[in-house]
Amino acid sequence: MPDHIPVLLQESLEYLIINPDGVYIDATFGRGGHSCAILDKLSDKGKLISIDKDLTAIDVAKKLKNDIKYKNKFEFFHGSFADLDICLESFGIKELDGILFDFGVSSPQLDNAERGFSFSKDGPLDMRMDTRVEVISASEWLKKVNHTDLSNVLYKYGDERYSRKIAKAIISYRDDGNEINSTKELAEIIKIAHPRWPKNIHPATKSFQAIRIFINNELDDIEAVLPKALEYLKPDGRLVCISFHSLEDRIVKKFVKDNLRPFHDVPKEIPILSKDMEPRIRVLTKGSSMKAQDNEISNNIRSRSAVMRVIAKI
Repeated sequence: MPDHIPVLLQESLEYLIINPDGVYIDATFGRGGHSCAILDKLSDKGKLISIDKDLTAIDVAKKLKNDIKYKNKFEFFHGSFADLDICLESFGIKELDGILFDFGVSSPQLDNAERGFSFSKDGPLDMRMDTRVEVISASEWLKKVNHTDLSNVLYKYGDERYSRKIAKAIISYRDDGNEINSTKELAEIIKIAHPRWPKNIHPATKSFQAIRIFINNELDDIEAVLPKALEYLKPDGRLVCISFHSLEDRIVKKFVKDNLRPFHDVPKEIPILSKDMEPRIRVLTKGSSMKAQDNEISNNIRSRSAVMRVIAKI
């Protein structure tokens, strides 16, 4: 088992693994925490395919694939989970027993200053999960973005109340001939521009989140993959989604609602067959969602914001 233990690990496994002989997807491999735990639950007939766009995940996945315990049980696909259909086609998989999503940035990514995700550690302003040269970094994007687009990103993906003021400060700093190449540099610009913030929250928190989400196309990928995931699930197959902020969870909640009440927002005058109005899913988590317990939060403070929703396909 990797050193990094994922949030809600045991709870997610209990919902996910309904058939030890089945085929499963870990759509956010990270450093292999969920994948190792899933593989340990599978029989020799079971199979796990893990997906991640992070290049550093490839080395971890290679070690896992070479582990004699997991021989012929594990495969890895480098790319976005939004390409779930392409991934499954490449492995000749037609249907799945379960799919796990652990959205957002992982703790190892945040803790590595060289990745540029964290304002608390000085490093290159990168923020890319996929660091291939064709993917633009945060610093490159800030060199060319205009005030309106930057302000919209900060507000839409960070819910930043002072998005226009912060965007103006960033653009002014850049237009004075300065390049913003480090996380500390960007965080300081935001801190100076931000008129007020809660004492226990850094003023750059929302802006860093917003830029990261935009650079990695995170929310669009979630919206794209959830319908695909449901289509590939077998009847009673499980979809487990762990979100870490309201923007992710809002997309999952809407997806659940739309599939509990298909066509609920279609005008009455449009004819729809009654069978098409029937629920496509069952919600398995009590109260519709689950959160980390106090003992887990005390051991991992990042787990306090986690929300898990689990559905089964009808």
